[in-house]
Amino acid sequence: MKTWLFHADPESYDLQKKIIKGCVEDWRPWVYVDEMEKGDRVVLWQSGPSGGVHGFGHLAGRSYLSDKAHRVDICYDELLDQPVFKAKLRNHPVLRNLSILKMPNGKNPSRVQEGEYRALKDLIASDVINIFSSYSQEENRFTNGLISLLDLSRHSGQPLFKVFFRELLNLDLQAEIRKCRVLTGIDGTADAEMCGTDIRIRIETKTESGTLREDQIRNHLQRLTRCREETKVLVILTPDDGYSGYIRKFLANRDITSFRSRKHHVLHFEWRRVYECFEQITKGRASVFRELVSQYLTQIRGRIFDQDFAGIIQKISFGDISEVYSDTYLDEVKKWSDWNTPREYKKLDGTGRRLLLYDKTRSAITVEAEIGKVEKIKNGGEFPVKNTFVPGSLKIDKQLVPLARIQKILGFENFKSGRAAAWNVTQEQYPQLGISRTQGDRGQRFVL
Repeated sequence: MKTWLFHADPESYDLQKKIIKGCVEDWRPWVYVDEMEKGDRVVLWQSGPSGGVHGFGHLAGRSYLSDKAHRVDICYDELLDQPVFKAKLRNHPVLRNLSILKMPNGKNPSRVQEGEYRALKDLIASDVINIFSSYSQEENRFTNGLISLLDLSRHSGQPLFKVFFRELLNLDLQAEIRKCRVLTGIDGTADAEMCGTDIRIRIETKTESGTLREDQIRNHLQRLTRCREETKVLVILTPDDGYSGYIRKFLANRDITSFRSRKHHVLHFEWRRVYECFEQITKGRASVFRELVSQYLTQIRGRIFDQDFAGIIQKISFGDISEVYSDTYLDEVKKWSDWNTPREYKKLDGTGRRLLLYDKTRSAITVEAEIGKVEKIKNGGEFPVKNTFVPGSLKIDKQLVPLARIQKILGFENFKSGRAAAWNVTQEQYPQLGISRTQGDRGQRFVL
């Protein structure tokens, strides 16, 4: 049995979209037409920026003439979730000699030696995650930490893996998960996956709130639908508040709702919930694994919580200019659907962030609302920016958050005397305000 490598230009033939197991398509061979036989193995190569091995197939028959050109039918056997890219092949003692690497513009197909084919299959089978891997994208770095620690916990007798699935996914899959890995290098591919007995879980991570893209999630769902496992789960991991209208609206889009079924699920989790799950391990007895988890949590705090924002606290300007008066506004704001500010605040961008209003006469935050839309209005006077509330998100209380609690938060010690009209609140600081979240079904968690 011989092995042939067929390569395709992604601009005219995207293997990530074309390779469907069992599908047969005809290709045009330019060389070796008389040597190809039914059953010969096929390695499918994508050229261009994502150059590398993307899948496998076999010849459905010998070559034949069609419109005076030789053709051959290839039956697709497998699309690799993680392609084997050129850089990895060039560093391999055997695979660096592949003809496609030496002559990337050669004609289809090129011959793959038996030793090269075995080395390629062995390389794919031995592909494992490495906690020390480096990535150009920060999201991949945090994803790698997450997946690596989960996988390490399985082999070190730690309960983290089981706790993670039980508390976040409502699953008991410790014995069923066969492989955990980070996926990189292909636009539209999720950041990681975990495969088990008839279940595939893909994870998309974001390290900044408000950065979800519908087209990206649509691509993830399309690829996940093509997987052979019966149960398919897409986990979206972001700093965004799972209670927010922004997340609820995002999860209600047509692509996600049409994907969901008894065995197909889309789950959203906040990094804070992952943090709290991992934090349980740090309370156990001292160990190398516990120290690794602690270091990972430090990274989450420093990059995701401390540098991402939940919203702002604005000190209310009372008086005739604002037409807001301390003795009446609490009753009036119940009827309002928006709040005007003197300028546009970057931390109120319509992606689930909050506007908190501080009343200096009551020495407390008295109003909180999620902002769904920000727009400048004509003839707005001293307050030309309208911040529209997400319906149902308004909270009003004379002592929603007292000054004493605000000043206990690191960075807010001088809040009362500080001259700034608006103070940014990070994802790390917001929970310390102690504002109760909306009760009821979160709308983003589904039991399998």
